[in-house]
Amino acid sequence: MRSDRLKFYRNKAGLTQRELASLAGLSAPTINKIETYITENPLPRTLNMIAKALKVPVQKVFPVNILCFTKTELKKSLIGFFNSYDLEEKPRIEKLCNLFVTDLYGE
Repeated sequence: MRSDRLKFYRNKAGLTQRELASLAGLSAPTINKIETYITENPLPRTLNMIAKALKVPVQKVFPVNILCFTKTELKKSLIGFFNSYDLEEKPRIEKLCNLFVTDLYGE
C-alpha cells in the first residue's frame, strides 16, 4: 500500500509531512494527499522527488508500475514496444515516446 510505505519511510527518516515536503520541494498538503490516497495518481516526478528526499529508491516507497521507471527505462520500453510493430516509423515513434516521457516526468 502506497500510504503505508510512504508513511513508513517518512517515519523511519524521522520526518513530519511538512519536513518531507520541504526536502522534496513540495507542499505539506501534497504529501498528505498522497499518504491518504486523496491523490490517487501522483505524477512520476512527484514520486521521484519524494523518494529522493527520503534517500530511498522510488521502487521501495511506491509500488512497481510505469511510474517507477526511470525516464531512460520508460523510453526504451516504449520505443521497443512500438518499434516491434512498425520499423519504418522508428524516428516518429522515438520522438513521440520522448515527448510522452518528458510530459510525465518533466524536464
